[in-house]
Amino acid sequence: MQHGQKWLKFKKDGYCGSVSIRTSSGIKFDSDPEYNDKHIHDAVLEMDPEYTYVKVIHEGFKGALKSVASIALGSDAAQNQDTLDNAILEGLAHQRIFREANSGAIVQFGYNLEEV
Repeated sequence: MQHGQKWLKFKKDGYCGSVSIRTSSGIKFDSDPEYNDKHIHDAVLEMDPEYTYVKVIHEGFKGALKSVASIALGSDAAQNQDTLDNAILEGLAHQRIFREANSGAIVQFGYNLEEV
């Protein structure tokens, strides 16, 4: 499925937010105009060069949130990497989901594009 199709599926599933897809030709990013999440996408994709997608969901998340970590990311890229590196040590890489503390958005990421 192409990036544009993934964005349309994201919207069809009732989500508001943003999506990044990494392919061999680069990273494609789409966002609803009211959200400025590029720094979140950049930080997560920097964690692992094998991650193929990042979804930042501001509205429409339908999952359970009891055990989801809350992580604050700001505009400082180096600080974001330190914050995520520490979270990885605490198990974030296995969960592949967190709540961004400043916006309340749910961030999902991973290797399998079928999850988008």
